[in-house]
Amino acid sequence: MTDQEYSKIPSTLFSKVLYAEEEQKEEQELSAFTFAVIKLLGQDQARLSERIWLDEFDLMDSPPLPADRNVRAVTTAASFRLAEEEILLDMNSYPR
Repeated sequence: MTDQEYSKIPSTLFSKVLYAEEEQKEEQELSAFTFAVIKLLGQDQARLSERIWLDEFDLMDSPPLPADRNVRAVTTAASFRLAEEEILLDMNSYPR
């Protein structure tokens, strides 16, 4: 939305519009992350990655709340956690 479009929204609806836009961004980010994991690692890992992403999102959503919620940061954190899981799985699959 443009600044002009925002200025035409009554103040009572303004926060609802912002919330809806943020929610849409979050859903798009989770969907893109899940799709990438499916392509790279398969459906089973995609289910795990969704749980990891949602856990990271919950951590970001807990106090103290950041001034600017950045869902890309959630995806980055979830990617690192998923990579750690993959490394641990690979390490455990090698004979000792």
